[in-house]
Amino acid sequence: MAIPAYAVATYLSQSQRSKGPFEGPLERPMLTEVARRKALPGEKNRKLYDERGLFLLVRPSGSKVWRMKYLFAG
Repeated sequence: MAIPAYAVATYLSQSQRSKGPFEGPLERPMLTEVARRKALPGEKNRKLYDERGLFLLVRPSGSKVWRMKYLFAG
């Protein structure tokens, strides 16, 4: 039985995490409420990472959508 990627990522050391599929989100601090509110739209979509694959997508229209980066059976 394979161990899910999200379970493995919680037990890896910091040096090992940078080699996995969640490279961006795991190396950033958690997104604060103030940063979420103050996120301004730009010309392109912006990703503000929280942790473990969760990020806030800020669209040029000004809408803010929570998304999750994950692997399924991979």
